[in-house]
Amino acid sequence: MGDFNAIVSMDDRIGSPVRLHDIFPKKQCMDACQLTEVKTVGRHFTWNNKQDGESRVFTRIDRVLSNSLWDDKFPTTEAMYLPEGTYDYSPMILSTTSHNSQKKPFRFYNTWTSSSNMFRVTQKLKWIKGDLRSLNKKGYSNVEALKLVRQKQLLEISEEKATAESYRIANDNLLSFLHQTAKVQWLEKGDENSRLFHQSIKQRRKHNAIHLSRMLRTSFNPIIMERGPKLTEAHKAMLTCDLSVSDVNRVLDDIPSNKTPGLDVFNSHFFKITWETIKHDFDAAIAEFF
Repeated sequence: MGDFNAIVSMDDRIGSPVRLHDIFPKKQCMDACQLTEVKTVGRHFTWNNKQDGESRVFTRIDRVLSNSLWDDKFPTTEAMYLPEGTYDYSPMILSTTSHNSQKKPFRFYNTWTSSSNMFRVTQKLKWIKGDLRSLNKKGYSNVEALKLVRQKQLLEISEEKATAESYRIANDNLLSFLHQTAKVQWLEKGDENSRLFHQSIKQRRKHNAIHLSRMLRTSFNPIIMERGPKLTEAHKAMLTCDLSVSDVNRVLDDIPSNKTPGLDVFNSHFFKITWETIKHDFDAAIAEFF
């Protein structure tokens, strides 16, 4: 028992090559001494070099060997290898007591029939035959029909899950629609059916109409009635500079996805997710306009 600093199998090391002459001496020694390895549980590799990345090497160099005399005296010997933790070697616990309390299987021996008590056993078996028949009629009389019923119930459950998933998708779509229509940033799931948010949608439409009328009066009257400020040279240069697709993409990213769409009824979210497809058309349109 201990560190033999040798391996006996090609599977006993990873991280560095294994050659046949690394295996032969240890196997030859075990064969000559008629030794075998006891049962092992836990970690397979018992040592590693604690290096990082591809330099890490794992190997199995610790073993517990036994001969036939030991196996006869301690047939349940077991070696448990624990995680190494901060050490390079894995701790090992050797146990010679079996922890398995397996029950022996039942066997019927033919010699039992020669006993005088065998008649009483068979008589009791006849007595319980009637009770078993009653049990079969009450709960197991038509197992095929019961199987079909359970199969139908299982199918209904599966369809219910599919329907629930379809409902979830439809509900998410409704939430998205209400979010964009109501133009509120605090809409949460579960509130879509309340009067508050339907009233918010109506209020938004009314506000838009009032806001448009007020904007026309406050914004355009001063412009029409008097001369406003003139553009500076810097403003003129900004208006006449060349625009690129990257400029448009940067501005598009800054627009919230749920903002009100333009006259083409497509909002910024649509253009964001389709940008790779339509950006060349945007480039051509910008070049033609400017």
